[in-house]
This record gives sequence, C-alpha cells and structure tokens, in this order.
Amino acid sequence: MNITILGDIMLGRGVSKYVKHHGLLDLLKDISNLTKNSFVIANLESIFLNEEDLGKTKLGTPKYFAGELKKAKIYALSIANNHVLDYGKIGLLSTIESLEQHQIKYFGAGL
Repeated sequence: MNITILGDIMLGRGVSKYVKHHGLLDLLKDISNLTKNSFVIANLESIFLNEEDLGKTKLGTPKYFAGELKKAKIYALSIANNHVLDYGKIGLLSTIESLEQHQIKYFGAGL
C-alpha cells in the first residue's frame, strides 16, 4: 500500500474558475505519477458551499467540487485549518456533508 501526502488543496479564488472549466484532474496532471497507486491525503484549504452562499467568502467553492476530489482519487482530507470556519458552522457542516456524500474521509474538525 502506498500513501501520498500532499499539502494544501485550495479550490477557491481563481482556482475555482479553472476547475469549473478544466476539472481538477487537469490541475493535478503533473503529479499523477506520484498519486497513481496511492491513498492520497491532503489538506483542504477551502470550504464547500451551496450556490447561494458562494461569493460570501473568498475560499468558498461549489459543493460538487467534492466530486472532483473523488475523481482525483483523494482518499482523505484534513479540514483542521484556519479556513474551515470562514463561513461559520454553516460552512463547516456543508463541507462535511459534501465530503461524506462523495465518500471522502476527513479528520481534524467536526461537530
């Protein structure tokens, strides 16, 4: 079993626009050899929000981006960082819901 640990995955700001048009796999293509046969763990430096809440915080990203992380074979994410509460409890719960919906493990924060 191989484990690959990445640093921050930030999907907000200008990255959000790129992922909407090209997908996360395109963004991660340069490291695909490192992650190909691994359990990939990283730090999620964004929060997943409903469409109506986007734009109320710089690092909010659409909830469906969790599916992009799943396609990229991200196995688990740390959500223990300085941005997990950028949109308060709503942002935290929305992020957890999105990760659970896409069967991505998370650690470091919760209810």
